[in-house]
Amino acid sequence: MTRFQKLTPLPKQKKINSLCPHLQFIAPHFDKYVAASRQVMACLARFDPRFEAAGLDEAFVDVTEFVTERQKENEGFSALDAANEIRAAVRAATSLPCSAGLAPNRMLAKIASDLAKPDGAFEVPSSPPSALAAWVSATSVRKVPGVGRV
Repeated sequence: MTRFQKLTPLPKQKKINSLCPHLQFIAPHFDKYVAASRQVMACLARFDPRFEAAGLDEAFVDVTEFVTERQKENEGFSALDAANEIRAAVRAATSLPCSAGLAPNRMLAKIASDLAKPDGAFEVPSSPPSALAAWVSATSVRKVPGVGRV
């Protein structure tokens, strides 16, 4: 028979304090998080007006049209170049680091972004398709959001 125990915050805090007596708890400043998020999202909208926010600190941006337009001026312009421009725009507007993951779908882009943390860009190899298959095969399933320890 499995038993479940609900821990209240006070016992958890006492346990945390006993393990780390010098730990300081800092009150959150949600209004500042929202303001910074709005600045970041405004930067993203310049690159893809139809971007999709996935919370305060994450969004999915399709740079296909932006890259196509830039390639008219600079044939060698790539999605990675676009990601670096986005990261620079976010840094200039907010002084915050920004990680970018480039991939053919959202799940792989999320994994790529996680691999790029804390302040980089990572592009999943997707051409030829065998390169994508090889990369996915070599990537641990624990990298998939929601799989593994929580």
